[in-house]
Amino acid sequence: MKSVIDDLYFGRINPCDRYSSPEEQELMGHIDECYERLAEGMTEEQRMGLEKLKDDLMEVGLISEREMFAYGVRLGMRLAVEVMKP
Repeated sequence: MKSVIDDLYFGRINPCDRYSSPEEQELMGHIDECYERLAEGMTEEQRMGLEKLKDDLMEVGLISEREMFAYGVRLGMRLAVEVMKP
């Protein structure tokens, strides 16, 4: 029998890997295009500020994903416990 715990331990499952839908990929392409057009007309100092904003937004997204993952795991465990009750 295949074990999820073994898969996690041996790296066959990586919770940080995630699926990116075609819609998300398209949206990210639009965001990159807008970012490049915006950066073209900026001074070096303004571009550095824009890059810092982009990095901070990326960090917020990563924190949010981590929190959603943790919430999903906790919810799944609560569901499993409830299912096992008589």
